[in-house]
Amino acid sequence: MTHPSGGPTPGRAAGPGGPTLGRPSTPSAPVTVPGDDAGPRLVDDAVRRARAWLGRARAESGGGVRREQRTADRLGALVSDPAGLELALRFVDDVARPLDLDVAAAGLARLGGLASGVGRAGSSFLGPLDRLALQAGARLAPAAPRVVVPAARRRLRQLVGHLVADAGPGLDDHLARTRAQGFGLNVNLLGEAVLGDDEARARLDRTIELVRRPSVDYVSVKVSSVAAQLVTWDLDGSRGRVVERLLPLFRAARDSGTFVNLDMEEYRDLALTVAVFEDLLGRDELLGYEAGIVLQAYLPDAVAALDELTAFALRRVERGGARIKVRLVKGANLAMEHVEAELHDWTPAPYDTKEETDANYVRLLVRALDPARTHGVRIGCASHNLFHVAYAVGLARERGVTEALDVEMLQGMAPAEARAVRDEVARDRQPGAVHGGRVVLYTPVVRDEDFDVAISYLVRRLDENAAPQNFLHAMFAGDATPSGGASGGIASQERAFRAAVGRAAATTADDLTPRRRPHPAPDLSESGVRIRDARSDTAEFENAADTDPAVAASRTWAAEIVARDPAEAGAPRAVPLTTTAQVDEVVARAARLAPGWAGTAPSERGRVLRAAARHLEAARADLVAAMVHEPGKTVAEADPEVSEAVDFAAWYAGSAERLDPAHPDAVPGAVFEPQGVTLVTPPWNFPVSIPAGGVLAALAAGSPVIAKPAHPTPRCFEVVVDAARAALAECGAEPDLVQLVRVADGEGDDTPAGGSSRTRT
Repeated sequence: MTHPSGGPTPGRAAGPGGPTLGRPSTPSAPVTVPGDDAGPRLVDDAVRRARAWLGRARAESGGGVRREQRTADRLGALVSDPAGLELALRFVDDVARPLDLDVAAAGLARLGGLASGVGRAGSSFLGPLDRLALQAGARLAPAAPRVVVPAARRRLRQLVGHLVADAGPGLDDHLARTRAQGFGLNVNLLGEAVLGDDEARARLDRTIELVRRPSVDYVSVKVSSVAAQLVTWDLDGSRGRVVERLLPLFRAARDSGTFVNLDMEEYRDLALTVAVFEDLLGRDELLGYEAGIVLQAYLPDAVAALDELTAFALRRVERGGARIKVRLVKGANLAMEHVEAELHDWTPAPYDTKEETDANYVRLLVRALDPARTHGVRIGCASHNLFHVAYAVGLARERGVTEALDVEMLQGMAPAEARAVRDEVARDRQPGAVHGGRVVLYTPVVRDEDFDVAISYLVRRLDENAAPQNFLHAMFAGDATPSGGASGGIASQERAFRAAVGRAAATTADDLTPRRRPHPAPDLSESGVRIRDARSDTAEFENAADTDPAVAASRTWAAEIVARDPAEAGAPRAVPLTTTAQVDEVVARAARLAPGWAGTAPSERGRVLRAAARHLEAARADLVAAMVHEPGKTVAEADPEVSEAVDFAAWYAGSAERLDPAHPDAVPGAVFEPQGVTLVTPPWNFPVSIPAGGVLAALAAGSPVIAKPAHPTPRCFEVVVDAARAALAECGAEPDLVQLVRVADGEGDDTPAGGSSRTRT
């Protein structure tokens, strides 16, 4: 069986003739509506509308707004001052998070000097009194940690309290006040990803309580917050577990009239979240219940996902069911996507640039705000980029679908701008209509005793909005006036918006093709080597990529491996030796080959090892199958071991070459002295990577190998040895330079005649 490769990624069909999640979607139509001047006119109107909102927001002053403006100014100073952002993030990490007050006090002491440097280039998010208090606290914290640290943490909560609401008794009043101002509220109970079932059940119970709260009518929840240890490889199994957990929540929401939205997290959760959503809302008992799901525009996959969800929703409406809602966001997990991709040597799932993301956001709006689609799908335009929001409003008006559009913004991030948008879209509210013409504020809530779980949310929001290309950063940069500046700030945001509309109008198939693809097919030719040679200590070394479980073809590949006959996939082929004479012959054969291999040019040994890397990669499926069916590893545990074995081969290829004194990167003063024959006797718990490392290192050093597998895992080592022997043969070397030998290991019948036997106790 070969590794998944080539072509579009298979996915779950949305239904007969429906779109399929994971495949490149058909390029969207140009970003214009009927009428020769509609496209440019919509763009120009959006610019005028957005600048009018900005002008009104800047003009607001007096009364209760003045205090709000001070808070907004503080936030603006924070996201525009690199030193201020560094101070805030270090305070979170060093003072707010530690459980030990002495550790937190030491962290606070280290921040005293940093506080004096905040805001030197302009205004600071810390006022003079806060700056003095921080410096004093830094000096006093080591002596009085139990007094100073709690006080510092309380001040942090005061500074960010407008971004996160208290989930306690005060929440009802907060929601009532905000609703009285004409806003809807999307309440999200904050929390880290759960690690165990007890924690997951407790989080689910708290969310159900929130759903049943009379003051709450809109709640967001993540699949990872209600089920622990989700397995990306097992989409169907994970879907079943999550649906079982979420059914009581959705039933409670249906009965209480509360809207539930499934939030999206990392790319690996996309297929699972969509599958869970369709499973739940496809049930007859929830046919009349309306719920929502989030799609992230920084993923090229979002357009195909929107198409699949739209097809699902239209079929549901045809059955007499309610519509669904899709909340469109730019995406807020970019850093984690890059970390995960780097760890596994994958291409990051999001677009490479913000320009591409902005174009996809426009593309999604144009695709979604279509009367043929809004019959089944309502849209939430969730963005603080006022140009994009204004464009969505104008597009919905042009196409007559304003009742299907909500604008969604973050609580506390830009309150004056939110009011300006609220008043604009209120004009679209139709008499008696339940939806449309409103601004919904995404409102994170946290219990007082759990405030520490809000930290990760705050860090992500602050870091996200401090990026120079972010609209809020530009807005706070100082030229957020109706006319705008000449180059930076809002003027640059307007140019970026116009470019995004133009780019969306010229959509190509590549724009909609998922960045994460199936693993390339094995290529045994020398030109097919993907891994760069490690020829020197400074040479760039590229690890072999793990198989990506977020790709549907990879999950199919893994399922076929798991379904293999264990008696075949995990059964060793080599016959155990039964006499000491047979063992002696193996040793003698290796000894005869040793001088020739030791005398082989280092460059030739390197060539053999590169061939071994290719053969190990080609054997990935068989290696994973052996680990699954022999020692009982999971695919998630086994696949990275194969990557490590391939890496050993690639790395030792360069190491072998550096053993040549004439090599330009040879280790100074090192003298190559081959050591004869090497016996590799690995443990059983890493049955591929450790044995491979031993065999390949010995070959690089000019030594023949006798490979003796651990008693529980002979088949795993056999597949490794087969790859090494195939590489030797391909390069014209003697395959017996690596010999696999199964002998007794104190296991009864495997004891060679004339040998000793040990009894297991």
